[in-house]
Amino acid sequence: MTSSSIPPYPSIYALGHPAIKGLFDTPVLIEEKVDGSQLSFLRTADGVTHVRSKGKDQTEDTDGLFRRAVEVVRGLDLTPGWVYRAEYLERPKHNTLAYSDIPRNHLALFDVEVPNDMGGWDFMAYREKAAAAHWLGISVAPALFEGQLNGQELTTLLGSLLQTKSFLGGPPIEGVVIKNYAFHTRYDRIGLAKHVSEAFKESHKADWGTRHPSRGDLVANLATAYRTEARWQKAVQHLREDGALVGDPRDIGPLIKAVLQDVRNECADEIKEALFEHCWRDIGRGLTTGLPEWYKQKIFEDATL
Repeated sequence: MTSSSIPPYPSIYALGHPAIKGLFDTPVLIEEKVDGSQLSFLRTADGVTHVRSKGKDQTEDTDGLFRRAVEVVRGLDLTPGWVYRAEYLERPKHNTLAYSDIPRNHLALFDVEVPNDMGGWDFMAYREKAAAAHWLGISVAPALFEGQLNGQELTTLLGSLLQTKSFLGGPPIEGVVIKNYAFHTRYDRIGLAKHVSEAFKESHKADWGTRHPSRGDLVANLATAYRTEARWQKAVQHLREDGALVGDPRDIGPLIKAVLQDVRNECADEIKEALFEHCWRDIGRGLTTGLPEWYKQKIFEDATL
């Protein structure tokens, strides 16, 4: 068994999405949406622990971000065969929101899936899930409401809930996740919806701009990072040592050249890596533009031969 044996977590749709029409026909559970990184983990019957982030197997080849998470998970008294879902926070400001604290052992449990006799998975009720979190020594995402709601009641409740202070302290909650374990989408997955506060959207937009700048912003940020008076002074020193400094504005041209050469010699690899990482997604998208249509056509042609 590998981390690929951990079933993917169901899609969480924005309120109003057609896939979750009928979500509120039966009682729902509303929990705080924690601003962390999604982590899934499972222990096999032979004691092997598997850990997966939203996009990658973290069991062995752990990213720096998840190294601490994997250490924590391996020390937990997990029930073999169960799949645990949690938000991981390495520090109080893990993503956009700056909380006052982190969850117990860095993890806030938000779901537990238990295998059933039909070869599928059953989701734990909230009370059982909270007990499981207590047993493991980790936090549980707070339940904010449980019951039946009509449209008007939902609107009023959401307005109130989004003013709630996070259980981790600091700002109001990021938003809520609305769950109905009795409802299934057309993809035969449980019904999940999310609603995020407008304040969080604005904070996330600004924070994303800092952490994931536009191409123009990235260039400006790199220039700012490497533009220091210490580097300028270093250029002055080199010109003086070379006997090329004359002490008047004629030095400006050679100083500019010396600063640029210094950064190129010492920082070129760092700058190249930053630029590559920033541009690679767009490059990759361009590399595969048209591939889905091409392959569908190929399948059609092969089938008609």
